Amino acid sequence: MEEDAAADVVRRLEALGVDYCITGSETLPRYGEPRQTAGIDIVLAMPVREFGRIRDAFEADYVVNEPIVARGRAMASVVAQSGLARPT
Repeated sequence: MEEDAAADVVRRLEALGVDYCITGSETLPRYGEPRQTAGIDIVLAMPVREFGRIRDAFEADYVVNEPIVARGRAMASVVAQSGLARPT
């Protein structure tokens, strides 16, 4: 069985020592109304200048979009390629 993308992302972030929290639909079954989605939202606590560490850790298996900085905050995305889809 292929590895769950969410578990893979968390494993890689922990190996990098990056602080994070999981938000969005992943938290709904635990704190509210369950909802079926294929996404996971994770907030990282790290300076944008260190984003290269994320790119390096994920780019072989994920599509990595560089951060967009606005109003002192940065947003980027890491999207699983077909080989790491969430099990149904």
